[in-house]
Amino acid sequence: MAWLKGQELDGYVEISKKVRFMNDVQSLAQNLVGDTFYVRDNGSNSANGKSPGKAFLTVYYALSKCGAYDKIVILPQSSTTLAAMVEDNTIALAEGTHNGVKIIGAMTSFNTMGPCTIHSHVAQPLITIQSHAVELANFCVYLQGASTAIQVNPTVPSVAAAWRTHIHDMSFLGVGVALTAIDVGIVGSDAPATCIERCAFMEFATQSINCSMGYMSAIKDCHFQVGTGANGITYWTNGTSRPHCLILGNKFFTLDNTNGVGISLSATPTAGYLMIDDNHFVNFNNDAHCISAGTNADYCGVNYNGSAAITTA
Repeated sequence: MAWLKGQELDGYVEISKKVRFMNDVQSLAQNLVGDTFYVRDNGSNSANGKSPGKAFLTVYYALSKCGAYDKIVILPQSSTTLAAMVEDNTIALAEGTHNGVKIIGAMTSFNTMGPCTIHSHVAQPLITIQSHAVELANFCVYLQGASTAIQVNPTVPSVAAAWRTHIHDMSFLGVGVALTAIDVGIVGSDAPATCIERCAFMEFATQSINCSMGYMSAIKDCHFQVGTGANGITYWTNGTSRPHCLILGNKFFTLDNTNGVGISLSATPTAGYLMIDDNHFVNFNNDAHCISAGTNADYCGVNYNGSAAITTA
């Protein structure tokens, strides 16, 4: 039974009727269904990780047991400790090895920050992704070190870039020297079809999202609290990267209205490659602090500084 693969059953299964296996049923490999491993703050890396009662302690260790299309489920914090899981090793999803891996938490909304949280306080990335079709969702990252929470395709890969990463319904809290929540691609090696949606970002020292995206990538329906002298989104345009991207329907607010920037563009994008539309900015000093490097009608739709539409040139 494909849906039972990799699961540990506490008890027994009784089948009361005859079971017939037909030749035309799709194989497990065709359906790309993998194992599921569980992680909890009071778990143990000496357990087998295949049931909530025998959860691993860290995502880092769980990933070492994962192959392509496996899933890691982060359970809520235990009722006795309510402590976040500490991850001081980089959780590295390797090229090819971890294609299709899902890391999914039990948090039901990015506004419920806390029910399942990973805490990192070292000066190295928490999660790096160089595999395809990875999904991260429904958990909170509490980043305290001078580092980045998630890097998607952080270096020029040997064979292929990280395509189709989906990051959604997550909370990112930067504390003190925390630099960046999500770093997507580098100039010369982007991360096509990356989608970041319904996430909340708070108080990162440099920016919440730093990106060189491509081919239908999108940042949408996210909330950004822009830190002192920081950017909400730093977007790298052109160069040797493919700068296709949609930045749609996000909310930006800041306490630093004279230095905080909502969306910072490294250069003027080529018309037709980028669309920035229906974003709202609150408490920014002027339109240039909402969208830097000019607000151009070639790539800007209707965006709002407070209740007023931002003027495009």
